[in-house]
Amino acid sequence: MPRNLTSSDCVVCKFRSGDTFFHWLSDDEKRRAAAYTSKTARGDFIAGRAGVRFVLSEGRADKMVEVSLSTAGKPFVKGGPFFSITHCAGHVLVAFSGQEVGIDVEDTQRHHNHLALARRFFLPKEFALISAAGASGAEAFLDLWTAKEAMVKLSGVGLVGMNSAVVVGPGHGLLDLQAVFLEQATLDTLRCSVAAFKPFRVLNWFELQGLLG
Repeated sequence: MPRNLTSSDCVVCKFRSGDTFFHWLSDDEKRRAAAYTSKTARGDFIAGRAGVRFVLSEGRADKMVEVSLSTAGKPFVKGGPFFSITHCAGHVLVAFSGQEVGIDVEDTQRHHNHLALARRFFLPKEFALISAAGASGAEAFLDLWTAKEAMVKLSGVGLVGMNSAVVVGPGHGLLDLQAVFLEQATLDTLRCSVAAFKPFRVLNWFELQGLLG
C-alpha cells in the first residue's frame, strides 16, 4: 500500500479526530499533544500523527515506523513515502505519495464570508471570478481555496505564499511559476484538493475512522 507508492501514485486516508490512539504516538509527540490547550487541536494532532504511523506500520504496534522532523519542522518518514496532513470538521486527512505532496480540506457546510476571504487572500482576478459566480460563489471559493492551500502546503511556506499559488485550469496550477498538478474530490461534506509537482493520480480514498476512532 502506501510504502510501495510510486511518484505517480497517491493514496488519501481519512480518520476521525480524537485521542483514541494516543498510544500510537512517540514520547515526544505525546508531550507535544499534552501541551495543546485546545481539545480540538490536540485531537487533530493525535489523529494525524497516529494515522500516519498506523497506516505505514500496517496496523502493527510492534513495527511502528519512526516519524522525524525536518529542520523546517515538517514531519517525514525516512525512506518514504512522502505525506501531507490536513484537518477540518472533526476529520483528519493524510495524503501519501512517492513524491512530495500537499493536501487541503474544507467543510462545505461551514458558513463563512467567502467574498471577504477571497478579497483578503486571492489575486484580484480570482476575487473577480468568485464575486461574479453569484449563488455558486461559495462552492467556487472552496474549490479555489483548497487548491491554492494544497499547493502552498506542497511548498511549505504557509498562507503568506497564497498569491504565489495560481490555478490555471482544471487539474493544473502554478507555484512560483513552477507547474503543479491537482486532483479534487468531495468526501461527504468535505471538499479536498491534492497537489504535486509531477503528474499523479489518487489511487484510492480510504475511510479508516472505524480503525482510528
